[in-house]
Amino acid sequence: RAHELQLSIASKNAPNTYMVNFHFNGSDSRLVCTTSVADIPTTNTSDQLGLYSNDENHKILELAYLKLKGSSYNHVGSNTAIDTFLLSGFIPEILKIRDLPTWEKLLHFYKSGLCTIAFGTKKLFSNASTKFISGHDYAVHDFSDSQISLINPWAPDIPIEIKKWSTFIEYFDVAYVNWNSKKMFRLHEKIHFSYNAETNNKNIRSTLNKPAFIMKNDSLSDE
Repeated sequence: RAHELQLSIASKNAPNTYMVNFHFNGSDSRLVCTTSVADIPTTNTSDQLGLYSNDENHKILELAYLKLKGSSYNHVGSNTAIDTFLLSGFIPEILKIRDLPTWEKLLHFYKSGLCTIAFGTKKLFSNASTKFISGHDYAVHDFSDSQISLINPWAPDIPIEIKKWSTFIEYFDVAYVNWNSKKMFRLHEKIHFSYNAETNNKNIRSTLNKPAFIMKNDSLSDE
């Protein structure tokens, strides 16, 4: 379902300068990135330590994302829900897999066509010989009543199949769901406001004293 994300394509503006669209600070925004694929670190055998892709635009997108996060390739990591939101604006939802009795609810979400789903592994495994990487996210390649097919972004050409719920919960503990609001709702409204971090964050350690919005839907119909 990668095509549904409508990923921003980096457009070249000048030599080694690209404009990349992200979704942050509540709106679609354009980030100017001055960089080069040569900035991606490599191993002694010239293998790139970055995104697995033959498309240069994907590499530029990764570099721009790291700039947006104020980081570099020493970045400690993120999660799929946050990344998908920044790339597409899809509303993130994080679910604890241990709170679910089966994968039926997740399968229902997947079949709805309204969202993208990925799963995060546990930090520690009791089975050291597992083919899964701890503390790592896997995208859903296919999902049915009888099995889940997952993709490791480090090796996207090799789907991994799981056929038992017991096996799934042994290794995975988080579900990252991102909802496509344009498909979910007929009506949309944007509210723009300014937030003064210097004033609102000064000597205020509790969220109770910070500005907040309350959203309420008085409609009698479900959407």
